[in-house]
Amino acid sequence: MEKPYSPCFLCNQSRRTQPARQFLYNQIPRVKGLLTLDVGCGTGVITPELATYTSHATAIGIDIDSTILAKAINRNKSTNLHFLLADATALPFRANLFTFALSHFTLMWIPKRMKALSETFRILCSKGILAAIEPDYSGRIEARNSSPKQGLPPQSSLIKCLQNLGADPFSGSQLPADLSIVGFTNTRFGVLSWEFNKIGAHKEILGEAALLKTQGIQWDLPTFTFTPIFWVLASKP
Repeated sequence: MEKPYSPCFLCNQSRRTQPARQFLYNQIPRVKGLLTLDVGCGTGVITPELATYTSHATAIGIDIDSTILAKAINRNKSTNLHFLLADATALPFRANLFTFALSHFTLMWIPKRMKALSETFRILCSKGILAAIEPDYSGRIEARNSSPKQGLPPQSSLIKCLQNLGADPFSGSQLPADLSIVGFTNTRFGVLSWEFNKIGAHKEILGEAALLKTQGIQWDLPTFTFTPIFWVLASKP
């Protein structure tokens, strides 16, 4: 499924989660011939990071959206970066090929998430690692000048909008159990720490407002938002 957020929004989002990704990258075995996969690479902002942790690393980014994938190709010209138009539920790779796979705000947009996780499990080698960063809007907090901070109700405009677009707003907290079902082991997970940045938060709010507007929904803009974002690490036996 295509992500409806703008490339600018996704770029700002990736900047905010960079410290968490650095933590995840530190779990990658440092071996020659490292082959890494960016599942749902979008415009390719993150993919180069997967090729910088050994001098012999190669990163492959896949996405189902040809338009946004073209931006990734134009952005990245390094010989150790490759981009393919592909579906995460039917990866065009042989089994036991990759050492590390990253999914960054992608699994929530895949209706057949368990199939995508099974495919990632298949293409990872033994001891290969999957890292994922996904939100969970059940713990969302919004604040407005006229009201105190409060949790986002299940039928809120933003949650309903995401669900109407085919996304799962609660994917983050479900991932540890999903990974266990698929066969992953040694699962670790947590919630990202987050430092409030007024400019960055405002841009994110405007991005969400733009998404709601595409669905004909007018939003009473909050002055502050916080959405729990889960990081998950698991390995293939």
